[in-house]
Amino acid sequence: MLKLGKLGSFDFDHDYQEIYSEPALRIDRMEASEVMPIAEGTELTLACMIQGSEDMKVKWFKDGNPVHVLTGERSMWTTIVPKNSQEQYTALLGFDRVASLDTGRF
Repeated sequence: MLKLGKLGSFDFDHDYQEIYSEPALRIDRMEASEVMPIAEGTELTLACMIQGSEDMKVKWFKDGNPVHVLTGERSMWTTIVPKNSQEQYTALLGFDRVASLDTGRF
């Protein structure tokens, strides 16, 4: 409780108050490393530029279903690139070699 310019052991200036909160998650845009259509066997990286807190979790979906990158027969990976100068993180989904079963809406 803020009372008499104090909150616990912290002093507050009544003339200046600023509260900053990063958005939970905002998707700015998506890009693909290759132009569609993509031939089978091609390496592909999907990039999703997002804004949010550094604690956010990103999960990829294809046709409304979660993408599982840890499958024995496939070589896929995910990572998040740190913030750029526009305060955006970049979430990446990579395919070492795309296959016909990768066709869908991400």
